[in-house]
Amino acid sequence: MKISPKTYALLTYDVLRESDQEKQKRMFAGLVELIKKNKDQRKLPQIKRFLDDIVAQKEGLVEMELETAWKVRDDLKEEIREIFSQKAMGNKGKMIIQEKINPGLIGGARIKIRSDFWDFSWQTILKKLKKAIAN
Repeated sequence: MKISPKTYALLTYDVLRESDQEKQKRMFAGLVELIKKNKDQRKLPQIKRFLDDIVAQKEGLVEMELETAWKVRDDLKEEIREIFSQKAMGNKGKMIIQEKINPGLIGGARIKIRSDFWDFSWQTILKKLKKAIAN
């Protein structure tokens, strides 16, 4: 039986919404067996992306990837969350921040929310400056 990644994601969301934990475990085990039986393990990254979108839509939660050269202070993270919650979503306070440390950025930050991307890194600024000087 051919099942799309989106359908698997919807099934997974329904399983996760089940309040009875024993029933949830059985349902999840059945879903895993179905994926194995159909040899659809290669679809797992797509399933995760669809599941993230479904959760965001139904639960009002959005994940932000915050990439910086070093760990960001909690108060600054909260300011970033407020600014981007209002600009990108219009529903302040429902954004989950996933931090990623990348010393290669030198300073500044890169921010990704869904398919939107902002690059405020010094690495990118220096590359643009070098290119402008070379021309």
